[in-house]
Amino acid sequence: MGAVNQIFFGQEGGIYETPSPFDDSCCGGGFAIVVGVEFISFKRAVDSARYAALAAWVEGSEEIATQALEFVVGCMEGGVTGRPDKPERLMTIDECAQAIGGADLKQVIRAADESQTAPAPLRWL
Repeated sequence: MGAVNQIFFGQEGGIYETPSPFDDSCCGGGFAIVVGVEFISFKRAVDSARYAALAAWVEGSEEIATQALEFVVGCMEGGVTGRPDKPERLMTIDECAQAIGGADLKQVIRAADESQTAPAPLRWL
């Protein structure tokens, strides 16, 4: 039985136990929430770094701008343009960048990803 925070009597005279918020089962949930929040925060930071890197890479070239837009729509937002709805296999972000813009785009995205450091809870996993 878990730790008891309160004991009170119900309407029919029965005794009910209310588990403490610090019971054994709570800690895993709290850690999962922290990891989830950190994951979302880290994903936003990586996406921002990618957008900034793409903006610098595109500068002045219409062809590169088209590739960057296709990468954003197809790889970052999940809907590849002009391709089958169901790919035969999943692609990594590097493979997706390579397929759309070649080695140059792959290098830009990899550098943006490596510029971000995962927060401690995510590094522990």
